[in-house]
Amino acid sequence: MDKQEGYCVKMGLFSANLTNFLPSIPESAHEGIYRKLIRNQTLQNFDREILQLTDVSDIQGTHQMISQSDEPFIFCTFHFGSYWLLINWLGRQNKDFSVLVRQELYEKQAALFGQ
Repeated sequence: MDKQEGYCVKMGLFSANLTNFLPSIPESAHEGIYRKLIRNQTLQNFDREILQLTDVSDIQGTHQMISQSDEPFIFCTFHFGSYWLLINWLGRQNKDFSVLVRQELYEKQAALFGQ
């Protein structure tokens, strides 16, 4: 990824937000995280079309609570990029789930689901 016009400004704003909201993340890691964000945002254009994208995505962290639980639970996420990968993954785990999104997003995407 070349450092295109505006990259430094957007990266600087992203870094400032990380510093304010997640100060435990060292500044030296900010650009790598920003690049992953850009990658994830690019992938979100494809994840609605390619249902098996979770098969080739790296799911990191502990997810035993989700994959091994038969009890109801509330699962909250903070994510960069698209939530569709998570929806796809939960569906592949045979989990019943609901997604809470803001009204504007619901209205925008309702047509995708034929509602």
